[in-house]
Amino acid sequence: MGKKKKTPFLIDESIVVKESPFEDEVMAPRRKKVHYKVKLKCKNQKQKEYAKMIEEKEIVFATGSAGCGKTYVAVLKALELLKEDNNFEKIYLITSAVQSEEQLGLLPGNVDEKLLPSMMSFLIVIDEIIGKEERERLFKENLIEFMPISFLRGVNLKNCIILADEMQNLTIRGMKTLLTRMAANSVAIISGDVDQIDHPKLNKNNSGLTYIINKVKNKPDDRIGIIEFGEEHVVRNPIINVLLEYFE
Repeated sequence: MGKKKKTPFLIDESIVVKESPFEDEVMAPRRKKVHYKVKLKCKNQKQKEYAKMIEEKEIVFATGSAGCGKTYVAVLKALELLKEDNNFEKIYLITSAVQSEEQLGLLPGNVDEKLLPSMMSFLIVIDEIIGKEERERLFKENLIEFMPISFLRGVNLKNCIILADEMQNLTIRGMKTLLTRMAANSVAIISGDVDQIDHPKLNKNNSGLTYIINKVKNKPDDRIGIIEFGEEHVVRNPIINVLLEYFE
């Protein structure tokens, strides 16, 4: 008999959802030791609304132009909740692994190593807020963990903060998989920019992010919040607004 072919790691998680290699229930650590200091200084009223919404809702959807601080505010509030609220024992980082333009192909290493390139937006922000050394310690103690969408089937995410970024690249099926993984005492902050969709089969109209936001708007729920940033809320660099106009 010939050798059994190895199944390659799939980076397009919105097309195939694998069975989770983890146990049915994702268990968070019983104890946590966090020593960092965090303090959010919002740069505009919209960011203040976003931060307040994260504190009050179970699920928050944030959309808008690049440079509005969607990821920064979400990460900082997640770190704040992890430190100050004993109900939350872990942060899960989830992002799209759909590649923009140049395709890297199959990546070597374990799951974390494969996901690392697509998680850089999170890591850069975390390092800016609490420093690389503290970030590495939190990962080592499993207080922060990568969670691939491809492995979410059958997993219950409880007692945790779920940060999902670049979700404009998720299909409707993928979005359903992500949202239905929420278990007891969990909150989710889901962000994306539908003007930056990299998935070859998606657009503004059929993205899972657009789909679920439209559903919530048509049938609101007090536990779910939606915040929409515009070009006027860009804080990264004012020149981004000019560049966005060029590409329109």
